[in-house]
Amino acid sequence: MRTRLHLLAALLLALGLSTRAAAGAPQPQAEAQAAPRQAGAEAGEALPEAAPRSFSAVAAPDKVKLGETFVLTVEVRDAKTERYELPKDFSLGKEYDLVDVAVSRESRGDETTTRFSIKAALFDLGEMRIPDLALDAIGPSGPKRLTVPGPPIVGVGLLGEDEQAELLDILPPVEVNVSDYTALYVLAAALAATTLLLLLLRWLKSRPKKAARAVPPPPPPPAHLRALRALEQLQREELPAQGRGKEFHFRLSEILRGYLGERFGFDALDRTTEELLAALTRLPTPGLDFARFEALCREGDLVKYAKAPATP
Repeated sequence: MRTRLHLLAALLLALGLSTRAAAGAPQPQAEAQAAPRQAGAEAGEALPEAAPRSFSAVAAPDKVKLGETFVLTVEVRDAKTERYELPKDFSLGKEYDLVDVAVSRESRGDETTTRFSIKAALFDLGEMRIPDLALDAIGPSGPKRLTVPGPPIVGVGLLGEDEQAELLDILPPVEVNVSDYTALYVLAAALAATTLLLLLLRWLKSRPKKAARAVPPPPPPPAHLRALRALEQLQREELPAQGRGKEFHFRLSEILRGYLGERFGFDALDRTTEELLAALTRLPTPGLDFARFEALCREGDLVKYAKAPATP
């Protein structure tokens, strides 16, 4: 009985091991078949080449100055079932700097036109070709690759043709004639100074001259001296002897009135005899013989106004 049990256990163990071996044997083969497929998908050259109905690539402008931008336009025409995309790591190379990428699609009938507008700046000189563009094509038949040849482009310098000419060697010193206007400046300055001097002299001459300070006249002689001189002059003329007694008394009255008015400080010339005598009585008149002066005035009035004969 124990022998049979041992045989049965050994048989079951053998069957279990064979089953595991049969189930695990196909796994390495499947992994081996999947690995080549994955490697082919990752390697670009392993994808078949797409065959669109038409495609083109044009750069505008085809002559670009260093650092300036141009637009690369790529058009692909194919069936609606085919879709074209730029790869995620798209680049034109180190000579180009991508500025903008725009994608548009236009469908007509069973055909779709895919247009890629790639704006980039060029940083190289000379004639060259833009690197080929590898587009990813996706369709019913699986992924494919479309290689679009890059168009030609020319990079030109920033300098003009004359500026790009070959540089000349260092030239020897060249004599340069510089106009010297020093003499002209000196002459103009002298002329201006002369003109200013003449104008100054003319202005000085035209200025009104200051009147010479008048020398004050000597003080007049005292009143009594002037009166005595006038009386002496009147006496020398001997007017009464010439029958000019009236004139004599007029001049005598004027001399005496002028003296008294200046001596005692009042206006005596324009007063009548009565007014003159009244003024003298109100003023202190030391040294004046009032009675004799009054008699002389009365006698003069008779000669001047009453035509009385003048006594010598």
